Amino acid sequence: MSNNCGILYALQNELWQGNIKCGLTTQKIKKRISNLETALFINCEKIATTNQLVNCKIYEFLLKKLLKDYRIRDDREFFNAEIDMIKEIFETFNYINSILDTEEKLNIYIMNNYPEYFNKKSGYFSSSDKPKSKKRRGLYIDTSY
Repeated sequence: MSNNCGILYALQNELWQGNIKCGLTTQKIKKRISNLETALFINCEKIATTNQLVNCKIYEFLLKKLLKDYRIRDDREFFNAEIDMIKEIFETFNYINSILDTEEKLNIYIMNNYPEYFNKKSGYFSSSDKPKSKKRRGLYIDTSY
């Protein structure tokens, strides 16, 4: 198995006003939810998760393509979609993953049907793939006085 294995998840809580957060994680889902709840100080409800996927980044790319019309903002993973639709997409991904059960099979399928995934200039990045902005390290204090 590659280091791209993971799951997709869909979560909801009252702060998100009915919107659903969809994303990927290579952690256990309980750990991911715990991290979010610690940051938000509010409980998250698990709507759906996929099984372990061969390459969760590719499936996240497909999920964002399917839900592009329901996305709240381009820079966030929140969607105003029906819960049943999300569950159906995740069930479909589980089925596809059982057929395309190796990264090689999945890559061939993506190359033939969604070649833009492999073209990083296309703008299709998972949140973990986006180029990181360089942060200034340290604080300069002028002590020459």
